[in-house]
Amino acid sequence: MTDTPGYTIQQIEDALVTRLKALKRNDSIRLRTLGTYQGELETQEEVEGLTRLFPAIWAMYAGSSFARHGSRRIERMRFCLFACARSFRDEAGARRGGATGPGAYAILAAARDLLCGSRLGLSIEPLSPTRQETAWFGKGISVYVQEWETANFHLFEGD
Repeated sequence: MTDTPGYTIQQIEDALVTRLKALKRNDSIRLRTLGTYQGELETQEEVEGLTRLFPAIWAMYAGSSFARHGSRRIERMRFCLFACARSFRDEAGARRGGATGPGAYAILAAARDLLCGSRLGLSIEPLSPTRQETAWFGKGISVYVQEWETANFHLFEGD
């Protein structure tokens, strides 16, 4: 028997972003920006400067925990989505949506509909949402974090 590593973080993150591309074609969401997180939301000034890219989703690997099961190592992986929306009127519009955009709540719901139970075309455990919370809001901008979990299986030869 030979070692059989599971998928890399990058492979799963890329598959997650690929699955979310459907939101760019969704007329009710009209997602403008989709990609992997590169530190775009570090400061208030950066968030405020990026509103031209909203509605947006950035995906990021959030960490793993490991357990052994015989010759298998099970890696429980967490990924976060940053769902970003804006409103020229107020914070409620950024959350709830309106004439200027879908709102963060609709973006979160659309992502949940696409991802819940999905294996992303990979041999991983189906994605499951684990939490959702506010990351930042103010000045007509809402940013929420939606966390997802899956399991990745690694098979290793015994000693």
